[in-house]
Amino acid sequence: MFRKIEKDSIDLIEPLWVLLNEMHKEFDREAGQPVRTTVWPERREQILDKSGFKTSIELLYENGEIAGYCYSTISEVGIGEIESLFVDEKFRCKGYGKLFVESALGFFERNKTTDIKIWVHPANMRAASFYRRFGFEGSPYMRRMPPGSV
Repeated sequence: MFRKIEKDSIDLIEPLWVLLNEMHKEFDREAGQPVRTTVWPERREQILDKSGFKTSIELLYENGEIAGYCYSTISEVGIGEIESLFVDEKFRCKGYGKLFVESALGFFERNKTTDIKIWVHPANMRAASFYRRFGFEGSPYMRRMPPGSV
């Protein structure tokens, strides 16, 4: 079951964000890059500081447990971004990531946002392949440009 939350409930995503951050650290190591040092309090402040942005934060519950989340924004200049999307490993391969992306794209469409981006770690080939199915291209910032703009 999906549930939208407001920014004041953002701490609900912390446990899953920590898992995502650990995964990114592993990708950093594999790619021979400096390992990120961001911790939840810093990321939380980054999210809360986006006061001029429209936001959509969705949680997915399965059996009373948070299985995943998606945090999307629209900047003051109208650029949409799926800022963070994560589905816990034990809940993957059930179509939840697809549902999150479709919901985020709906959020952008309702707000007439057609220039959409997402950052994907260059070593995360699985995620890059996943987002290509929705029309995103490029690396590490993948963009989904308005139809006819290419």
